This record gives sequence, C-alpha cells and structure tokens, in this order.
Amino acid sequence: MNKTRLEFIDVAKFIGMILVILTHCQEGGGHIIPTVYSFHLPLFFILNGWTLKIDNLSFGEYLVKKIKSYLIPIFCLGSIVIIFQLFFYHKEGGLIYFGNEFLNLVEQRRALTLWFIGALFFSDIFFYAVYKLGKNKIVFMSIISLLFLGLGIFINYHYHRALFWNLDAMPFGVFFVYIGYLCSHEKLKKMQNYILSKRWLSLLVGAGLFFIGFLFSEINYHVFNQHLEMWGNQYKEYYLTIPSAVFLSLGVIYLCNTISNKVLGELGKTTFVLLAFHQTMAMPIFQQKMFPSWYATFKALDKMNLTRYQFSSAETLFCLVFCIAIYYIICYTPLAFMIRKRMPDFYKKAFYQAKQKISAFFHNKEKI
Repeated sequence: MNKTRLEFIDVAKFIGMILVILTHCQEGGGHIIPTVYSFHLPLFFILNGWTLKIDNLSFGEYLVKKIKSYLIPIFCLGSIVIIFQLFFYHKEGGLIYFGNEFLNLVEQRRALTLWFIGALFFSDIFFYAVYKLGKNKIVFMSIISLLFLGLGIFINYHYHRALFWNLDAMPFGVFFVYIGYLCSHEKLKKMQNYILSKRWLSLLVGAGLFFIGFLFSEINYHVFNQHLEMWGNQYKEYYLTIPSAVFLSLGVIYLCNTISNKVLGELGKTTFVLLAFHQTMAMPIFQQKMFPSWYATFKALDKMNLTRYQFSSAETLFCLVFCIAIYYIICYTPLAFMIRKRMPDFYKKAFYQAKQKISAFFHNKEKI
C-alpha cells in the first residue's frame, strides 16, 4: 500500500500543477476557472497533510526538516527566477534590482509563485502545535483545526490583505493540512486502505466527492459571483468555498488513485520546479520570444474561443516540457539540493578525489 499511496499522491500533485498552469495560461478566461480555483491550491495543502510525518519528532527536528524541504528551495529557486527576470526584463537594473527583488522574496508578501511554499511552511509548523495539543486525537485536533479556520475567516474579514510571509493564508492552510492528515489517521486507515485497494470503489468515491464539491462551487459562482482564490484573499462565501475546496480536492485524490501509474507518479516529483518557473520563466519565453504575434491575438480576444483555447493549451504544454526538462537537468548537477534531491554520487566522488589531491599536494609541499 505504501508504494501505491505515494504513487497516487504524486499523480495528484502533477494533475494539480497542470491545472494551476492551465489557469495561468488562460489568464482569467475559460469556463473551468471558477471550479479549478476553488481547489487547486487547497489540494496541495491536503496532499501535504496526507503524507505528513510527525510521530517521534521533536519540534527542533521537525523544524529543521521543514526548513530543508521548503525554505532552501524558496530562496534558491527564487534567486534563479530573479536573475532570469533581471536579464529578461530589467537589464539596466543590475544589482539594485536583484537586491530589491531578493528583499521582496525574504519578506514574502505574495513574492513570485513561490509565495505558496511559504504559506505551506507555516501551515506545517502550526499544524505541529495542533498535533501536540490535540494529542493525535481526532476530536481534539478537529476542534483546534476549526479554531484555526475561524481565525483565518476573522483575519480575512477584517484585514483582507497579504501579511508577512503570507501568514494570512496560514490558518486556512492549517485546516486543509488537517483534512489531509485526518484521511491517513490510524483511526481511518482500514477504511482508506479498503477504498484505495479497489479502483472501482475509489472511482465512485472520487466522482461522488468531486460532484458534491462542484455543486458548491457552481452555487458560489453563479449565485454570489465568487470563487475561492487564495492568492487574492478571496474566500467568500466561506460556507461554500471551504466545503467546495475539501470535496473537490478529495475527489481528485481518489480519482487519481484510479489512474495511478509510474510515469505520472515520477512527474509528480517535479511540482516545485513547475510551480517556481512556469509563470515566471516559461510563459514569458513562450509569449514574448517564441510566439509574440499569436500572443497579441490571444490578448485581443475578450472571451474564450477556439483560438484562445489553442494558445493556452500550447502554452501549458510548453511550460510542462520546459520546467520538467529543467528539473531533470538540476537533478544531475551539484545543485540538486535546491529541489530536495541528493547530489549525484558522481559529483561526490569527484569532489572527494579533488580534496584528496589538494591535501596530498600541500602535504608533499610541506615535506619539501
């Protein structure tokens, strides 16, 4: 079950990233936008909670693990994006531009697409408190998580702006992380294993949950002209957006279990690079360097039609190929640590041999 579980989780991550990229490429148009925005970011919080491991970890160990998993990629990949933008848009800016943008990255108020990873980091950190205070008991953890959700609604209602390190998104994130954690809780493990072991049942459960979430989303959009959008602090109507996000996300996860395969599972590991580079690097290259006239035609159209669908689909495909290629290039360089991968043994061996040669050189020199 462990291999299957990890595989369908990675498949869901990859499907989620495709939806994120597609919505960005459509630039606000298209009929799928309200539905996709209703769950595409909560999905990643829930997936994160589903695989979260806290048992037997002290807070210090847990914190170090999260810093390695989230903060190092934020600053490393963010620096690459800033350097790209410096040469692509702001050649005259030089070090001043880089310094200002890096300060924005440090402050993290929706800085780059990587802002979401900062929100995820603090959601995980605060969820550690939920876990410890609730003593891993479903009832207590549910109460604390609902309090976090209430805090998020209160902040959103009264302030409605991005806070330092995107802490405004954290309370909602904690709640979504709990939903994912609840799904893998030991009390529900037998039921989950039974559903996940039978693909036909996973298909029925996934389709049912997705349909319920879709109904909530459609009511919210067509009656109140609203849909959840975490980047813009848009959560109203709360009693519709939150259930919609939960049901749609869980529906996608169970549906992904029915299409689980090794290729999609492997591609699910590229989500950090896809998130970091698709909107900040791949899309500008496609729009301004490869197909500027096609992009101008796309922008001139008010509503989604065949031309806009063709452009956004081609751009989405380019973003996927571009970012996945970068991911595998980084994997085989000494910079693999930036994407939470180990440096290939080839480089470790080369560095070790170089170190030995340098040590031998100075040792022989001392003898002379």
